[in-house]
Amino acid sequence: MIAALRSSHPFFFSVSSFLLLLALFPVFNNENFSGTHLGPYYLMRFIPGYLKYLIGVFVLFYSSLLINRIVNQSVLFNRNFYLPGLIYISLMLFFPANGTLHPMAISNLFSILSFGHLIQVYRNESCKNHIFKACCWILLAGFCFPSYCVLFILPWISLLIIRPFVWKEYLIPILSLVFFGIYLIAYLLFFDSALKVFNDWLSILLFYSVKIDVRMMGALGVLVFVTLSLSFKIIFFIYGRSTNRFKKVIKLLLVYFVLCVFQVGLGVFIFKSNSLSIYSAFVPLSILVSFVFMHVKKLWIIDSLFIIYLLSLFIIAYLG
Repeated sequence: MIAALRSSHPFFFSVSSFLLLLALFPVFNNENFSGTHLGPYYLMRFIPGYLKYLIGVFVLFYSSLLINRIVNQSVLFNRNFYLPGLIYISLMLFFPANGTLHPMAISNLFSILSFGHLIQVYRNESCKNHIFKACCWILLAGFCFPSYCVLFILPWISLLIIRPFVWKEYLIPILSLVFFGIYLIAYLLFFDSALKVFNDWLSILLFYSVKIDVRMMGALGVLVFVTLSLSFKIIFFIYGRSTNRFKKVIKLLLVYFVLCVFQVGLGVFIFKSNSLSIYSAFVPLSILVSFVFMHVKKLWIIDSLFIIYLLSLFIIAYLG
């Protein structure tokens, strides 16, 4: 199965992804939005459970498609590669009690769209349009889940890494914030909810908790520790012989991952949230660990580890 996903044909990725989503259907819980009166998710409480499941499947699958498109349009790998999308889905499903549709899954979709624009920034090309769109997507991600606002500095960092200094481009994030603020204020004044919206928005961090199973966390921890450690070793080896474009893109990806880790710490230590914002890190993580699946010499070992992780997910979900 893993060898097939290393091919340049998307068919195997589509089949594997849908089988994985369908196999965990009986243990999914999509009641994240029941009983909530919080801003952007208020109407979700009236949607039937099966429809929320279908929306969640669409969000996860479309997010994985975007990750694969970003990877295949970049210089990270020397050919088309569809395993990063499947890795993302498998990481997002490692706690089935949270359902396929979680606020962080929605924010992840927006952050992926943002990263897709940032990775299209080039040294010798004007990038105002890409930076503006990337900022708007990040603002939407933060609107859906507050801790994602940490990623708002990512467009500035991408400019610092990739482009020479152009002061007008550094003002674009501020301009996008002004436009987003105007639309938001108009919306709040229309619905007469401006006074309570900030507290409701921050309470999303506490309301939408991530139900964590220690056994699944252990299985995930082993997979991430082994694959990420080997991937960093491979990236370090490739980095010295790679093009400048590869170096800039990999720096941006690593900064993205560091910001997501910081985002988790912010939720835990500042907001005292039990949501951990852990799902945000799965976007850059799914791309980073893909290096070991592409370049490791003994493929059967790393493939077996991934299959064992998936089997443990099923066993704990159904028999735990």
